[in-house]
Amino acid sequence: MAKIYILLVALTILTGCRSHHVSQDIATEEREFTDEDSIINQANVYETLYTGFGMGEPISGTDTIKHFVKLELITKAFFDQKRKTAVDYLTHDTQIKKKDSVLTLPCRDSIIILTDHEVDDETRHTHEYMGYIPFLNKYVVSGAYWEDRDVQLLDKITGKLTATLSEYPFISPDKKFILDVTANIYDTTADMHIFRITKSGIGQALYTTFKNWMPEITIAFYSKDGSFYTPVKHPKRFWDKTGNYSTDYQYLKITILEKNIPKVITPIPY
Repeated sequence: MAKIYILLVALTILTGCRSHHVSQDIATEEREFTDEDSIINQANVYETLYTGFGMGEPISGTDTIKHFVKLELITKAFFDQKRKTAVDYLTHDTQIKKKDSVLTLPCRDSIIILTDHEVDDETRHTHEYMGYIPFLNKYVVSGAYWEDRDVQLLDKITGKLTATLSEYPFISPDKKFILDVTANIYDTTADMHIFRITKSGIGQALYTTFKNWMPEITIAFYSKDGSFYTPVKHPKRFWDKTGNYSTDYQYLKITILEKNIPKVITPIPY
């Protein structure tokens, strides 16, 4: 009986030790997951790698972006509330479809023919029709390549390329700007381009790269209030522990400060 009692005591101690270690491991993981350096806050949300104007060379190590956009961290509840006021100028029609790997877009003066090249090497490229923007008279086509992608605005009159974006063409409610923001998974940054829409054309006014957040543009939107809303993640939280995309979101409101946006651009006529 004494031997059995001793054995039970030993097992209890061993189990307690293991539980203690497991608790320590969980606590350590929790601490790693909530470290301040992996949280987006008002102190680090504006940090950039560089900012540039038009098609000019970038200026490194600047915080001048504060003069051009206002960034505000918001709650999920506020994000969800604003989602009811989303505006979108892209018409998602289904009249144009790709046939036998060929996408044909009729224009007034020409025909755009985009042929997929589906091979397993660096020459690979495919195209998908996303719709068109009526007030700009542009087709919108996404392109996927070997290690890259883009979104092209193609003129429905001339058939010429008007602008190349990284992501979805988010157009401000006043129709003055296109906000192009994407999560750069290679550099773990947020790359932002602001395009001006003028009577003479569409041109890049400003570009910048943010260090401490990455957007989730699939559920982002422009609101009727004139601001852009997007879920964001700190680069350290972009992937979860299994290597998949994390859903550990914070939420960000982006407002373009129109009066400060440079008007000297390189417009592409439309």
